[in-house]
Amino acid sequence: MRRCRSWYRICQLLHTRLPLPPGPLADSLALWLQGTLLAGNGCLDRVAAALAARGGNVHTLRRRLCDALKDDAERQDAWGADQELDVETCFAPLLAWVLSWRVPPGPAAPPPLVLAVDPTHQADRLVAPTVSVVLSQTALPVAWQMVPAQASRSWMDILCRLLELLAPAVATGMAVHVLCDRGLYSPRLWRHIRALGWHPCLRCDPDLTFRPDGQTEARPGAAWGAGEGTLWVGRGVASPHHSPLPGTLVVLHGRGHEHPWVLLTDTPPKRTDATLYACRDWIEQGFRGLKRAGWQWQRTRRTDPVRAGRHWLVLAVAYGTRREEAAALGRSPARLRTPPATVPAATAPRRLSLLRQGLACLGALLAQGRWWTRVWLRPRPGPYGPPAVRALAQGP
Repeated sequence: MRRCRSWYRICQLLHTRLPLPPGPLADSLALWLQGTLLAGNGCLDRVAAALAARGGNVHTLRRRLCDALKDDAERQDAWGADQELDVETCFAPLLAWVLSWRVPPGPAAPPPLVLAVDPTHQADRLVAPTVSVVLSQTALPVAWQMVPAQASRSWMDILCRLLELLAPAVATGMAVHVLCDRGLYSPRLWRHIRALGWHPCLRCDPDLTFRPDGQTEARPGAAWGAGEGTLWVGRGVASPHHSPLPGTLVVLHGRGHEHPWVLLTDTPPKRTDATLYACRDWIEQGFRGLKRAGWQWQRTRRTDPVRAGRHWLVLAVAYGTRREEAAALGRSPARLRTPPATVPAATAPRRLSLLRQGLACLGALLAQGRWWTRVWLRPRPGPYGPPAVRALAQGP
């Protein structure tokens, strides 16, 4: 099989960023990444066909790709006992890799890290509880666990462990906000996030009782505020009579919406960003990139959680804002070698995802045996609160 220059660069990059043993396992994962980018698709046959077009037998390539995803015990006879891979050991390095892409806004403190937690399904076969970095109106998966859809497992055990695995990659003093939807609200998850020194932002059921500081009455969360078009922020205790959680309650009654947002966080009211939770929707864009809008993971026929988890390690690597910023500055991406100090503000919503923009450039580069050595992600402004909302803040 003929290997082009881009394969060697990809292999070197994987060895630099991820704890992979040298040998055929890392070589095959580099083949997976190269073929996925060439095909613009993560399905096995499409990847093998894209690689075969560059030279090689499609059946040999297909077998090589399959071997990379096998259990360690299945692979030992052919590749040796040292060719083992625990995907969980790659989560902290993967997060550190993503953090190295971020472009700080200036000489000020580093921007906060925002993580979103949510599961995604593969038909009725697998469920993947996932932790993603939400950034620039998309989400990059950095930790996951594949679980059979019908298995009886505690999701809180899984989510707490995934967050703990990511902790070594977070620098001391960096502000981390963890966003969770209402279906994942749990006092245990709240306490675990705080134990890591991070800030939970959990959406709660509107009936969650809350007692503000200095008051004796506990009322349902949705009852606080002054109705439609108001934002209420107050410090107090949630569920004061059962598993009490001291924190800050955010109740946003948007205009035209039947139910308000009821959020629980631990930041002081005056320092609470009431619109931060809207970034949680960006994780759906990340899932779209993994599925129908990108790598087509929904078409996989894999049912083994280990193999599916290793496949995600390949699919999790391929984003960047270099092309988008070059277009805004009227320059070629090849001539934009470092992040520009300033970029013109976007005047229109993004019509083409970062994934598709990156593939358009990388596909052409890989076909020429080339590879970008500099990739970066610049945070775009987060979503803003609805207009004409009257804020009612309490406490410091």
